[in-house]
Amino acid sequence: LKKLFPNFLLTLPPKRVFGDNFDREFIQRRQEGLDEFVRNILNHNEISQSAPVLRFFRFENPPQPHETLEASQTYCEDLEQTVVELRHTCRELEDEIQTLKNDLDNSFHHQQEAQGLATHYEKQYSYQDSELQNLNLKVAMSQQAEREATEEVDKLKLEIQTERAHVRAARDIEKHKQQQSLETKWKEFHNVTEDVNTRLDSLLQSFSQLSNVNVTVAGKSFEFKPAETMVEHTENLKEAIEKTRQQQENIYKKMVEMYNKEVHDLKAELARQDFIAQTRTQETETVKAEMKEIQSKHANDIAEKDRIIYDQQRKLAESQSSYISVEQKYFYSLVLGVKLNMVICGFTMEELNWMKPQNLYNRVKATGVETGNWPGWVSRELASFPTTVL
Repeated sequence: LKKLFPNFLLTLPPKRVFGDNFDREFIQRRQEGLDEFVRNILNHNEISQSAPVLRFFRFENPPQPHETLEASQTYCEDLEQTVVELRHTCRELEDEIQTLKNDLDNSFHHQQEAQGLATHYEKQYSYQDSELQNLNLKVAMSQQAEREATEEVDKLKLEIQTERAHVRAARDIEKHKQQQSLETKWKEFHNVTEDVNTRLDSLLQSFSQLSNVNVTVAGKSFEFKPAETMVEHTENLKEAIEKTRQQQENIYKKMVEMYNKEVHDLKAELARQDFIAQTRTQETETVKAEMKEIQSKHANDIAEKDRIIYDQQRKLAESQSSYISVEQKYFYSLVLGVKLNMVICGFTMEELNWMKPQNLYNRVKATGVETGNWPGWVSRELASFPTTVL
């Protein structure tokens, strides 16, 4: 009214700075002053027809029957009761929000622990993976060495068998030749010995048939008996030949003994080679068994590590799911609390239906706002509510 009618004197009742504002005399004087102020306004034609006066006194929109003082008082009492209930609900929601914050902090702490544990297991898994690759490389090298050793052993076996066959064949041939040579020489020796004996017997028989010889020298007669002399020499020759034959037999026996000894030595060498080959075969089988045991142990270790990693991943997924659920509950509680405050401020439910909690949650997650800044973000979004509606 001062702006519309600057020349009109508005006589408002004085205010009280000091003293009791509930004093009966002060209240009566102020009521009388306000009545006088209203009469002055209504008696002025231009002021009484101004928009502020018409709107304040509702001349154009008079009160309806249901807008009586009693109805207004009842409505105000209902509003006060509703406000009390909403404040009580708001306090409960604040307590629930605080509980959800605590749960969210715990979930966040558990998630960080799970992430740290997952990072630790990922590092351990990468380290184990590198160890596994090295072990696989070593296993491949061992298998290659095993195959080469097996091939070498098979080759050596084949060579040994071939060499043994050749040696056995050569020994058999040599033995057969030596036996034939010895038998031939022995037969020749016997034949020669029998021939000599036959000739000696014939010579002795011839000598026994010789007659005595008479020789006269210087008037003296001498009689020679060649049979006796030749027989004696023949006996001596026969003894010498018999000694030679015995010596030849001794030499033959010694050669046979040397041959048998050589055969025995060769058999011993062959047995030793067989023992060495069996020892190498046993070592190869032992190495194969050790390799199989290492491979089995390695496979069991890999299976155990995979099971641990799977359990940790499952726990991490459950923790993340629980974290997201608590996070959504916390955000919905914030939205619900803000809606209650807006209802207290006079907004209707139709005006609040546009705020879908799920849509707001998707928006806050899409913008990347941290959890601690969610209350401020929700307040800013709701502050732009009138502009959004318009």
